[in-house]
Amino acid sequence: MKRFIIALLASALFVDANAQKNNEVYLAVSPMTLETSVSSGSKKIENETYTGCTLGYNHIFDLKQGSDLKFVLGANIFYGTKDLETVTLDDGSSASSATEQFGKLRVPLSLKYIFSTKETIGIEPYAGLYIDYNIESSAEIKYGSTTTTIDYFKEYDINRFETGFLVGCDLRIKSIVIGFDYNRSFTNYYSKNGTNMKWSGFDIKLGYRF
Repeated sequence: MKRFIIALLASALFVDANAQKNNEVYLAVSPMTLETSVSSGSKKIENETYTGCTLGYNHIFDLKQGSDLKFVLGANIFYGTKDLETVTLDDGSSASSATEQFGKLRVPLSLKYIFSTKETIGIEPYAGLYIDYNIESSAEIKYGSTTTTIDYFKEYDINRFETGFLVGCDLRIKSIVIGFDYNRSFTNYYSKNGTNMKWSGFDIKLGYRF
């Protein structure tokens, strides 16, 4: 009986050690670009880049048992900022400092193909779609000892929801995941009076698969 229990425990440990790892948490450096196009006889393009980071989670589903093609459902939160160079107040004076800040909750859906060169190494290209909910869009302006916060949702009627696409590739070494992706919005973040704004960006991530 003792030998049977020991064998059973050893078997359980073996299965657990070799089970497929379908969960992933990651942290990414995420520079984002807000592209502005203005149509007034001719088209003018202006790009502003924001420094940001992303904290995320993915779950990997098998589309078919034994298949290397997977379905990935995720959720992540992005936060980015940009210091504004010059802000002129209503009285003609300049602010001492001004910072824009943005926050997004993203739900990405993608298909991933896993090339496993060894048990411990995998190359995983993927492509998919995402939906964003904008949770923060504001500017904080300081002049003297006074701080004013401008809510862009109220002031400029910013869109709360956006959709877009993403393409990328992960390199898995045992449980460590290093990845890179490009993402771009289909829909406008802001659209009014001939001015359209859209987000695009990159994620350079480091994650853990478990």
